[in-house]
Order: sequence, then structure tokens, then C-alpha cells
Amino acid sequence: MKKIFTLIAALVATLSVNAATIGPEDNSAAFWSAFSDAYTVNKGEKAIAKFVNHNPGTGDNWFNWVLIATKANAGNPVTNAPWDGANEYGAVRSDNWGWGTYFEKTNPDDATTWKATYENSYDWTDFLGLLNGAEVEVTIQQTDGGNLSVEAVTTKEGKTYNYKVVSKNALDAESFSFFFTVDHSHLTDFNVTIEKPAVASNHTYDFTAWSAETVAALKADAAASKLEGWSDVEKKADAEADAEPTETSKDNCFWCVATPNADGTLSANGVVIKELGNLKFNEAYSTARSLAIAVNYPTALSDYQGGAYLWLGGKEKLCFTIPNVAAGSTITVAAESHKASDARGIQLKQGENQIGANFTPTTYDTYTWTVETAGDVDVYNTNGCHIYYIDIKGGNTGVSEVKAAPAKAQPKKVLTKNGIIIDGKYTIGGALIK
Repeated sequence: MKKIFTLIAALVATLSVNAATIGPEDNSAAFWSAFSDAYTVNKGEKAIAKFVNHNPGTGDNWFNWVLIATKANAGNPVTNAPWDGANEYGAVRSDNWGWGTYFEKTNPDDATTWKATYENSYDWTDFLGLLNGAEVEVTIQQTDGGNLSVEAVTTKEGKTYNYKVVSKNALDAESFSFFFTVDHSHLTDFNVTIEKPAVASNHTYDFTAWSAETVAALKADAAASKLEGWSDVEKKADAEADAEPTETSKDNCFWCVATPNADGTLSANGVVIKELGNLKFNEAYSTARSLAIAVNYPTALSDYQGGAYLWLGGKEKLCFTIPNVAAGSTITVAAESHKASDARGIQLKQGENQIGANFTPTTYDTYTWTVETAGDVDVYNTNGCHIYYIDIKGGNTGVSEVKAAPAKAQPKKVLTKNGIIIDGKYTIGGALIK
């Protein structure tokens, strides 16, 4: 039986948002009494919510997580009380049930009446036991056609179960919001990331739009080890102590402890990171936990230009090399200091020779150098900074194209007899003499 959304304002007045734990740990939260923050997703983006689901082990199958989809920026019953039910698109419940305009499932025996398609591979023998302590990853997005899609992957004791709900009708909107609530249950380690679609970039190296493939590879490395590859635990001592990443850095920023490939490129989870292109990384630097990739660092915590960039930590280090830069090329870098009160940035060198001046902004800025001599260009940092993009334009290789000399025209060979030539051939009485 579906639950009715009746808001009692006093019931939610003391509950907080932005919490890693949703609901009291004794599973005493009645339905519609504890909530996650609300998140907005634009068309083309997808949100991924991860958490551990807990329930009392007894009771009804719906004593677990519930996802509420709403109109964009409608908030949740804590941030926007009293709650207006007209803002709801509907709800998807963990036990293969839903309601509302886009998820209604009034008659469980007649799928033609449902407002969405429902598919699952659950083991229903002990559903509460299956979800109690299970790791859950829920992906929420609009399909290419605009339909609301909710896909949950539940993992328990090495076994994985899939659950998918897709609305039959498309939204008449380019964005929507969602939040989670619980029913006699609670969620821990709650975290949401929103992946934006990769876009074509005019920059030679763009560190502001990491692809979904790269983000997934970084997350896989972080899940496998805190001491190798890419780790979302910043400090070496914390990693060695097997500390968990902070809520800020988890799945958002990854520090490098990876050895470069033979050609100097860097990989994550065995796959070359395509956004780093053919940049050649200094092994001593890449393994020192000084280099980091921010894919979605919370900008609300800082005055940074954006939440995605290449992070160069340490001081006065050779970070990486831009190979084979043509003479006459310009190199433009967009960067900012990691600490706005301290001017920090980068310098360029070829061997021991510095190219131009140091670029040490406090806040986001761009700077352009001209490379006079063809060859590799080394990038050093003066101190901790963020690079948003690198552009390389113009120039020439300094090598002239070598063309083969044109073949000389060879004189035509003809046969003569007493200086008489007939059709270029020597004949006697019209007969060809060979």
C-alpha cells in the first residue's frame, strides 16, 4: 500500500540536512520524518547517490529508503516548510513500489495501468535482511527522451541486485530535483555526486570537464587502495592509518600516488586518463601525493573559480612536461592560487632556461607565454595552485619540408639513317628496322 504525503510541520522542524546519516540509528524515524538534502539535476546530467541502508530486520518491506522526485529547486520538507505536495513528481520505494504522476503503481497485477516500468532482480526470500546493511548506489537522471529514470544497484555479501524504474511519460522540464526519506530505517555514508556530460573543448588540455569514464576509473582506484593509484584521502599519514576520506574529498578529489606509464602518461584503474593527453609526468612528483584531480570539489567551501581542475601541490617542483612544442607557439594557462591570500602559480622552462616570467595569480586569471625554441617545455609550480586549462597555439616546427628535386626531362631517343627520321622510327621502304 502506498504512503500518503501528509506533512506535519512540527514533525520535521528539528531535522537537519546535509547529513552523512539520514534518520536516527535506532530506526525509530516514522515515514516522512527524516530527509536528505535536495539536489537538482539538469537534462543530460545524472546524479549518483551512495549510502548504506539499515532497517530493523522485522516489519514491512518498505522499511527502507524512499526517493522523492520533485520540480526543480523545490527543496525538501525541511528547507521549504510547509511542504507543497504539488511540487512532487512522485516517489520510488525500494521494495518495487511507487506513486505520483510519474511513478504510480495502483494495481500491482496490471502493468498497463502503471505510470512507469518496474524491473528488479531482488531475492524476495528475506527482503528486509537483504537490504539491512546493504550498500546501495542509486542513479537518477532523465533519459534522452526526457523520461525519469531511477536505477538502484544493491550489494550485500558479494551479491548484486538490480532495480530499475522508468517513467512512461517524459517530463515537461529541462531539470528536476530529488531527495531521500526513510521509513523506520536510516541511511549512513550518504553521498551524492552529479556527473555533467562531457563537452567538446576548444582547449588543448581541459581540466574542467572530466569524463564519466575518467571519474569512474578514479573512483575505482580510490576504492581499491588508499596508498596506490589515485586516492581520495589527501594526507599520506591518514592513508597509512587507513583513515576514511573527508566528506568533502570523497569521490570529489583524488590525489595521485601512481607511477607514470613508460611514455610518461598517467592512468587510473589501468586506463590512460585522456584529459591529460600526452603530458609527461615527473615520477618523483606524481608519486608524492602532490598532484591531484578535482572533479567536483564543493565550490561553496571556497572562492575557487570552479570545482574541477588539476591541482599542483608542493613548492617549486617539476610537475610535468609538455612535449614537442613548436617554435613560435603560444602557451596560455588559466590558473588560480590554492590560497587566495598568497600569490601562487607556475613557471615554464626548457632545460635550465626559464621562459618568460612566473605566473602567480591569487585568484583565477590567465597568462600567455611565447616559446621561441622548439622542444619540450617543463611546467613547474611555485606553490600550491589549480590549473583549469592549457592552450597551445600557432608556431612551426622549425624544420623545412624537404622536397625531391624535379626529374630532368630526358631527350627523346630516335633512330636515324642518313639524317632522315620517319615518325620517330627508322624504316627502309616502309618496313621497320629493329
